[in-house]
Amino acid sequence: MKTCEKCGANLDYGERCECETFAMPQELPTIGFAIEQRLKNIDMTRRELAEAVGVYEHTINEIMAGAMGVSPQMLIKLSKALRVSISYLNGRASR
Repeated sequence: MKTCEKCGANLDYGERCECETFAMPQELPTIGFAIEQRLKNIDMTRRELAEAVGVYEHTINEIMAGAMGVSPQMLIKLSKALRVSISYLNGRASR
């Protein structure tokens, strides 16, 4: 059994409370989401990011859509170009 953090209702594991604040672990943001947010924050386009890391814009689009995996080397290039930590890109840090 779990307890809703907001209203205190008792819930079975995996069951959602009507108030939608059930205290289940949250999914980590995807790398695509992290890149998208950072691009907005620093006013950079996908094309500019692609040029900065040495790939085609299509590659960045595929990475952001989750259709292409990211190698450790690419993760390093992305983090440098976006001026964020690798943990940020992996959804484990705020920046």
